[in-house]
Amino acid sequence: QYINLKKGNSDKHGIIRFYRESALEWGIGHASGEGSDPYQLTSGTEFGIWYGSSPAYALYFDTSKHAYFSANIDVDGIANLDVVDIDGAVDMASTLAVAGDVTISSATSTKPHLTITNTNADANSPQFIFKKDSSSPADDDEVGRIYMYGDDDAGNPFEAVLIRGITTDVSNGSEDSRLEFLTYKAGTQTSTLALNSGNVGINNTSPTYRLDVK
Repeated sequence: QYINLKKGNSDKHGIIRFYRESALEWGIGHASGEGSDPYQLTSGTEFGIWYGSSPAYALYFDTSKHAYFSANIDVDGIANLDVVDIDGAVDMASTLAVAGDVTISSATSTKPHLTITNTNADANSPQFIFKKDSSSPADDDEVGRIYMYGDDDAGNPFEAVLIRGITTDVSNGSEDSRLEFLTYKAGTQTSTLALNSGNVGINNTSPTYRLDVK
């Protein structure tokens, strides 16, 4: 069973309005053109949901199956995307701020991919930034980690590879840092390579020479 809304001319294809007493509160509409009716969308291929007597569209869709929100997506009064599943592409012209975790998953071989593209015709590349912004920075603070997990033959996850950045000295004007690569050896996580304040250590996290091997 279904309800048909049909208009003989091309101005308005169908509008449903919801009132509380005499006040218009919500509406659902599909319209074409830009006429005098404030509830029309700007294209006959769009469908939208609006709020208020001077409507601002809270949500509308186009024929490319794109959804447009006029504000944040709120869940239980908190602006977030925790319950939003996106199966297609996301085009974003501004900054996306996420306060929680982001998980990208796929059951397809070699997927998912994370691609960062810069199309500007200059010599500068795109950037992937880790930022530790502490109110009380201290020596040996970690500033970033990259994990590569795998499963052992008993199905237990382990950190097969860990790459981490450390600020070994945060004194203003004489800062030092270390980039460290850790791998597993015979069941134990081992610091394998350390780039430390201009020196390189192999199995040595505090090299004192340009190349320091233990």
